[in-house]
Amino acid sequence: MKAKTNEELIQQYLNRYRNSKASMNMRRSCLNYFFGANHFNFKDHIFKIRRGDVMDYRDYLKNYINVEIETRRNKWAVFTSFLNYLMDYYEEFSIRIPSINVENWTPKKYTGKVNKRERFTSKEKIEQVMAYFKARNFKHYLIFRIIALGLRKGTAINLKWYEVDLKRRLIHPHEDKKRDWIFYFDEELAKYLEIYLKERKKMDTNLDYLFLTNYRGYHKYSAKVFNNVLKNACEQLGFENYITCQTFRATINNLREKMGCQTKDLKRLLGHKITDVTIKNYTEYDYEDHKKLSERWNPYKFINL
Repeated sequence: MKAKTNEELIQQYLNRYRNSKASMNMRRSCLNYFFGANHFNFKDHIFKIRRGDVMDYRDYLKNYINVEIETRRNKWAVFTSFLNYLMDYYEEFSIRIPSINVENWTPKKYTGKVNKRERFTSKEKIEQVMAYFKARNFKHYLIFRIIALGLRKGTAINLKWYEVDLKRRLIHPHEDKKRDWIFYFDEELAKYLEIYLKERKKMDTNLDYLFLTNYRGYHKYSAKVFNNVLKNACEQLGFENYITCQTFRATINNLREKMGCQTKDLKRLLGHKITDVTIKNYTEYDYEDHKKLSERWNPYKFINL
């Protein structure tokens, strides 16, 4: 019987977690740090690994300053999980995994500048980010305009084109079947979305997602792309600390609170469940009431997005 390749063994290991696509993707990404050409780059078959290779990889992760220490610890945990799985499944394979207390890992001393994430940011930075994308990539501009409304990154990724109601100027995601929520947008964004939707409907694909990437065929955007694109924009703009998709949601909530918006309205505007009443029971009055609430507590009303 032909021996399985490293890739086949990795897939066999990942299949244990096939009930969670996110877990599979996370574990594959972690293992890529061991096998990937841009990282540790282990070239031999995994069954030929030596204890010294394992120790060298441990030191590689410990001193790899390009990612946070918790991320490195997680990559080590997945790597050892993979080795333990192979030893349990294949009796002929055995490797002694060094006893290492990863909790004692400390970041390598680094004298350069380390960018940190901002939990909240300013209206001025939001305006700069929007101007950056508006001048370079219309689709990314729309994506982050929508995220700036308070949508979670996952919700924005999974938006369908028919969940955008141009007539009412609202977005009604159906991603979470247990939750009904709506997000209103202004007239300017409505004009841009109308232009985009006309082009989006011309795409030759059966996918209903609002935003697609075209690489060897149309695909839904991956979660990883969103933050990478945003981080690159922050670097180009010279921000000392960079912002993430979550920063948009936290910022709009923080700014509304500073404006005097009450907790119940804050939750309603962010899509949190506050009563047993769902949008399915909304009347036209309820929609208008929610719209007025959104316009009243719009912290970006007087800046140029």
